[in-house]
Amino acid sequence: MAMELPKPVNPLSDVEPRTSNPGPQFNRRDLGPISLLVASMIGMFWKVVFTSQMFFYRDVSNYTYPSTKLIREIVRQGHLPYWNPYLNYGQHVG
Repeated sequence: MAMELPKPVNPLSDVEPRTSNPGPQFNRRDLGPISLLVASMIGMFWKVVFTSQMFFYRDVSNYTYPSTKLIREIVRQGHLPYWNPYLNYGQHVG
């Protein structure tokens, strides 16, 4: 005679779904602190927001442009660039 296995019991079958608290919602009281935060960020970085200045001007002129020029010259010579020997005793390109 075959032995019957007991039915699995779901421990969460008696728990009601949580519908009373749907989570955080936007309230008009939140508008003041959010506006203050946005205004302070614009106040600190107004040159970047309203003019053509950028954060990384030193990197563009000192690293990116010379690196791009070197890669362009190596490719024009018919080679694939994989190493920059002129930066920090050699550095991987890519």
